[in-house]
Amino acid sequence: SGAPKLNAFAQFCEADAAERAVSALHGTHQAFLRGSQVFLELIHSVKYMLPRAQFNAIRSEIERLSDGQQACKLRFHDKDEHGGPIERVCIRAYGPNAKALSRLKTELEGVLKGEIVRDDGGQVVWHENFPQSSGKAFLDALAADTQAFVRCDDRTRTIHLFGSAAGRATARTRIVAKVQEMSANEHIIEMDDPVFRRMLHGGLPQLQAAFAGTSFHLHVVRRDLVIHGEPS
Repeated sequence: SGAPKLNAFAQFCEADAAERAVSALHGTHQAFLRGSQVFLELIHSVKYMLPRAQFNAIRSEIERLSDGQQACKLRFHDKDEHGGPIERVCIRAYGPNAKALSRLKTELEGVLKGEIVRDDGGQVVWHENFPQSSGKAFLDALAADTQAFVRCDDRTRTIHLFGSAAGRATARTRIVAKVQEMSANEHIIEMDDPVFRRMLHGGLPQLQAAFAGTSFHLHVVRRDLVIHGEPS
């Protein structure tokens, strides 16, 4: 009973400063509260921002994680101040128990990572075409057809799938088939150092100009030239 309590949050740049504030101020009487006590609790938190399409694909998993929490809280903000949808959804996990939050963080990041596309032998499936405009168009159409969210990570050279098990399975099958098709239509030419240097210093544009309509990709790590065309 009595006057309602006011809750407020303060964010610190350093964890030590937050701990000192809690230690020094918890339970103290404050003049600006007319002598009432102020109670402080150290809260640990993590935050993630993700595209709305990805959030929609994993929303049920996020809600399942949230419902199963006792020591921590898991909340998301997917609407603006007018109740309309926002393009970047914020997911925040927080609580006073650092170990419990660490466990939740591990589970949450597993959901946010999604399923990496692999072939039947367990090898990661990737093709240099995926980050290109034609590859992106294929993945976008695939996402629309399967209702799965498909993320292409050209830094790690992986494709990640999100959504229902059926949608992910269909998307995976079609991605593997697409890679097999593209690999069958490409020719790889290994290059020695002089040829490789020539390609780096103007040779590739000259080649592309001489064979207009043919797709060339210079792989600087493997030091080879990939030519996309009909199998011979």
